[in-house]
Amino acid sequence: MLDESLVRKLKSIVEVPIYRLIGVARGRLVYGSTAEGAYHLYALDLEKKTVARISWEPVHLYADARHESPYVVFSVDVSKGFEMCKIFAVNLDTAEVVDLFDGLQPQRIIGAGFDGSRVAWTGVTKDSAGIYVADVSGGKPE
Repeated sequence: MLDESLVRKLKSIVEVPIYRLIGVARGRLVYGSTAEGAYHLYALDLEKKTVARISWEPVHLYADARHESPYVVFSVDVSKGFEMCKIFAVNLDTAEVVDLFDGLQPQRIIGAGFDGSRVAWTGVTKDSAGIYVADVSGGKPE
């Protein structure tokens, strides 16, 4: 049986939110945090000093933000816990959400990179594995 004081100490440590810097995108500091319980992404406008949550579901994986791009790229588990994800890009200037999986099945995503205009990722399904590239302006994945 665990000592109650040890349980209280462990609980106080586990309840401390995690914060991770993802980068700066068009004058906004982009970061991830568990402050609301699940891991979400946020954008802090450095001029207005306002914060906006930019993910609507818990984030599974993200790509580093790029200074010159208004887009933030991340994946969301769309399979309710089976880690089958889709990748989205959110335009911080317009709040437009781009589904980069146009025509693709959800995948277990191993990694993703973003150069400011294109996203490259590796993903697997039960039937295949591949390397994909898609333009954040809405181009179909290749």
